[in-house]
This record gives sequence, structure tokens and C-alpha cells, in this order.
Amino acid sequence: MRIGDLPMFEEVLGLWGNLLVLLGALAVLAKSSDVAINNSVKVADITGFARTTIGFILVAFSTSLPELLVSVFAAIRQEAVGVAVGNVLGSNIVNICLILGICFLLVTLKCPKYSCLYPSMAKEEVRSLRFLREPQE
Repeated sequence: MRIGDLPMFEEVLGLWGNLLVLLGALAVLAKSSDVAINNSVKVADITGFARTTIGFILVAFSTSLPELLVSVFAAIRQEAVGVAVGNVLGSNIVNICLILGICFLLVTLKCPKYSCLYPSMAKEEVRSLRFLREPQE
């Protein structure tokens, strides 16, 4: 099988070659995530923001980056500007609503007798969320 004039990876590398590529990619992913975490802690220390805030920013950026690229390529074509805007807005709304909804559903199914406490717990967590670090003593 060929895509265009390039042979597919299965033909060139075989099963063991593809397995080595997968293991190499996983090793690079593990090392790069470790570097990203260490550097994000340094950014939090330098800027004075809490580590949670930096974590939120990194997660938001990494989940929105694919949609951003799709939107940029859609915006290059003049007739697809609506696709670009709809893609970013829709993906962020789905990320927020779907993930939070699934989390609350799973927690409620796991511990149904405490489900009346979850709204007050959520309010308390949102209220206690600090965007600046507390001063160190």
C-alpha cells in the first residue's frame, strides 16, 4: 500500500520497527512531560502565580492548541472563517461542560449518599481557589 509515492510505515519498518518507534516516542513523551512540569514550576515561582493557576493555563493551552491550528488553516481560506470561530468556541464549551458533567456524574454514582454535599463542596473549592500564592513564612 502506498500513499502518494511514499510507502507506509508498515512496509518500511515492519512490526518490530514500528514497535521500536512507539517505544521511542513514549520515552520522548515521558522525558518531555517531566521537563514541562519542572519548567512550569519554575514559571510559577518566577511570576508569583500559584502552581494550580499555571497548571490550568497549561491544560487550557494544550487542549485548545489543536483547535487553534484547525482554525488558522480554516481562516486562511476566506470562505471558512465561520468554521474557525465555531471550532474554537464549540470545543471549549464541550471541554468545560462534558468533562465537568462526566466528573460529577461519576462521583455521584460512586458515592450517592453524599450527593447532597457536592454543590456546597464545589462552591467551597471555587471560593478557595487562589490565583496568587500565599506568602511563604
